[in-house]
Amino acid sequence: MNEAAIEGLDWKKSDGLLPVVVQDADSGTVLMVGYQDRAALHETVRRRRVVFFSRSSQRLWEKGETSGNHLEVVGVTTDCDADAVLIRARPAGPTCHTGEKACFTDSEPPLATLELLQGGDEILLAELRPQLAGEQQLGVRAFPQQVVAEALLAAGPDQQVDVPRRR
Repeated sequence: MNEAAIEGLDWKKSDGLLPVVVQDADSGTVLMVGYQDRAALHETVRRRRVVFFSRSSQRLWEKGETSGNHLEVVGVTTDCDADAVLIRARPAGPTCHTGEKACFTDSEPPLATLELLQGGDEILLAELRPQLAGEQQLGVRAFPQQVVAEALLAAGPDQQVDVPRRR
């Protein structure tokens, strides 16, 4: 993001502050939400580390300035109305002040995971069906879900996978 793009944002809509969503550049996990004024966004682009505007202390602060858990910027983009910012970053440690990886700790699997679980078993069954005969097909119905669950668990220790069972 360059100077002209920063100045072209709708800073007037929210009293000079824009909401900023920080997303893990590798996993897609939403790590946190903060606010930036012009100076914070300029500093973010210059430093290649996420800088916010603190509404409580009325100053700029770099994420990780005390903890060391900086957010290294990979990309900065805005929404269609130019009044919100999305920063893709690589965290140097836990992002949340509680020590959690992210400030959003919902136990529900991401929507992409749900879509995979809902459709992946039928694709795998279609490929396996020609190799199976008769009653063997009945026993394999849980197999695709187990494969998907194990793959998601192998993706990282933070993954929680809730595999729906078919009846």
